[in-house]
Amino acid sequence: ELERNGYRVPEDVSVIGCDNSQMSKYYLPTISTLDVQVFELGRSIMHNMLCRIKDKPVKNKVILTRYIERESVADVIE
Repeated sequence: ELERNGYRVPEDVSVIGCDNSQMSKYYLPTISTLDVQVFELGRSIMHNMLCRIKDKPVKNKVILTRYIERESVADVIE
């Protein structure tokens, strides 16, 4: 859609995904992404929902992500 509107990735617009799907490796340019531990994220959300339903305390948990650099994000020049 960006290309159809005259934008170039990453020269004009940087694009980043948020799931590290297998397809992100095959787009042109390849898509930079955050690799989110979706199973662990879902487990934590479900645990928190069940705690709320049972009026138990909810423990916040940090779910780590990993940035995977590919071709869709421009280099920053300062």
